[in-house]
Amino acid sequence: MPLQSLASPIKKEKGDILRTKIKNCAGILLVCFFYVFSMSVCFPSKISALTIGKEKELAKKYMTVFNNTGLIIKDPIIANLVKNVGNEIVATLPPQPFKYSFYVLNVDNFNAFAIPGANIFVNRGLITSLDTVDELAGILAHETAHSVCRHIAQLIDKSKIVNIATLAGMIAGAVAGSKGDIDLGQALVMGSVAAGQSAMLTYTREHETEADQQGFNYLLQTNFSPTGLLTSLKKIRAADFYGTDDIPDYFKTHPGTKKRITSLEIMFARYPKKLKLTQSSTNHSFDMIKYRIIGLYKNSTESEKIFTKLLQKNPDNAAYHYGFALALTKQLKYDKASIHLKKALAIKLFDPLILLEISNLYLHNGEPQKAVTILKGIENDPVVSSSVFYSLGQAQLELGNYKDAKLNLKKVISKPATAQPKAYYYIAKVYSKENNPGLKHYYLGYYYFEIKNKKNARTHLTKALETLSNKQKIEKANEILNEIKELSRRKN
Repeated sequence: MPLQSLASPIKKEKGDILRTKIKNCAGILLVCFFYVFSMSVCFPSKISALTIGKEKELAKKYMTVFNNTGLIIKDPIIANLVKNVGNEIVATLPPQPFKYSFYVLNVDNFNAFAIPGANIFVNRGLITSLDTVDELAGILAHETAHSVCRHIAQLIDKSKIVNIATLAGMIAGAVAGSKGDIDLGQALVMGSVAAGQSAMLTYTREHETEADQQGFNYLLQTNFSPTGLLTSLKKIRAADFYGTDDIPDYFKTHPGTKKRITSLEIMFARYPKKLKLTQSSTNHSFDMIKYRIIGLYKNSTESEKIFTKLLQKNPDNAAYHYGFALALTKQLKYDKASIHLKKALAIKLFDPLILLEISNLYLHNGEPQKAVTILKGIENDPVVSSSVFYSLGQAQLELGNYKDAKLNLKKVISKPATAQPKAYYYIAKVYSKENNPGLKHYYLGYYYFEIKNKKNARTHLTKALETLSNKQKIEKANEILNEIKELSRRKN
């Protein structure tokens, strides 16, 4: 089943880490503030149950704010991993009132959780701690079951007893409560948890077994092995994220791990013939994305140590070489990255993820035609297609093939919340070459808006309106300008 890639430096690196934590903290605080505010406004304590409509309304507002935190990883290769695994599980369900959505968070602790409206989040630290796609499927099946059983809605209804801020604390803890961020997590919920903590934990413990049972049943109907549910749970316990004195109880979004393991082992004893194993090729695909995450999102010093150690143990693992190459590319060490990509390709011929990065090195080295040759061979692969279109657009632009460059870049920006906002910039360059100032300024304005440079966005969109003739684009330009105006008003 395919799965749809001396003092001053140390001081700088510590500064980068601190800035990242501050950014994440600000995002978490914003989400939690909005969560408390919207729940207290939309769902006063007199309401006895959360309706489907109200949950959808809350989910939409919640996701709008969550998207603004910058915590969601938009890399299509990484995002598609959890989407594809999650969608196979959802396909086993009867008709549902919600559209199930799966996201990866750029947070390094071992956790996953669901929020209203069947929005399910997996921290990158969880994915990189797992060994097989079955384990990821087990966790996603469990979270899906929470949404199917509407445990989130019941939790909100329970908030008549449990302080609303406790719920925000649970979500904040799910994101911030790693061993390195205990003080941060405590600061987010200090003073708001004590009153409702006991009732909340009792409530969530009552539903963990139900989510495990339902998740197990879903997995029996997929190509994944239910054994992943058990082994991932054992990893959670071994990692001491749950059931440890170092983590406050209100950070434990899935308590009762020891009892859950026992319960699952009993279930497995009843279905020994159905505990299949996923094919090794599928787990290779999982490993490639797992080490892509480490290469791209881990701290550079840490990732280099990780890959050096892994390759000492197993120098013939393509995923290790691939991940190391990405980490080296991030450090602008292109020659060393090329060595590891060639080693990876020699081990796994025709792997699209490896070929994509080799083509990107050709682009960097000023050899766009070689990049096009490789990219054309993998453009139909569902795992990398979106990234291929982006790289093809760049290469064709450099070659002066503006028609095809524009076609491929439009495929990239046609997807919502594109992971490659610079696609707008490259399209603007195409229209500049074609002497079309209206569309040039329109797409430059869109690009600066996507990267949150409001000043330049406003300048280019205003210029675009002077010559644009496309009614739809005129409306979109005015919509963005009004949004920029409203954002500036709120800030002041």
